[in-house]
This record gives sequence, C-alpha cells and structure tokens, in this order.
Amino acid sequence: MKFKPGDLVMLVSSLGALLSDHPPALILSSGIGYPSTPAEANKEPEEIYTILYAGELESRVSADWLDLVERAN
Repeated sequence: MKFKPGDLVMLVSSLGALLSDHPPALILSSGIGYPSTPAEANKEPEEIYTILYAGELESRVSADWLDLVERAN
C-alpha cells in the first residue's frame, strides 16, 4: 500500500496539484476496492483509503487523490 494508517496526507486536484489551501487528512485504513468517484467505477480494483478530513470520515478515496505529507512511525 502506498499509505499506512497514521500517515498525514494532502488532497490532490484532478490536475495533480496539491490543494495547499485545504487542511491535511489522516489515513485511518486501507484496502483494495473501487473508489467512490463515479467516473472511476469501471476501473479495476485499486488501493482505496478511509481518511479523516476536516472532522469527517471519507471512505473509498483513491490513492490518486492523496499525497504524503508525513509518514507515521
């Protein structure tokens, strides 16, 4: 897996730029499955994550939308 629980990540835009004006997110869990984005529904299963972002749980987040800030020990 690209990220592990406890890692701090930033969100990435559809153009690949960091969304630096948004707060970071915390990786809670990882798995293999389908992202929640409808445009990606027909893809093969991939790494997906559950994150804590701005006080809310977000599930089935693709690794493509995340970038590592700090690795958990």
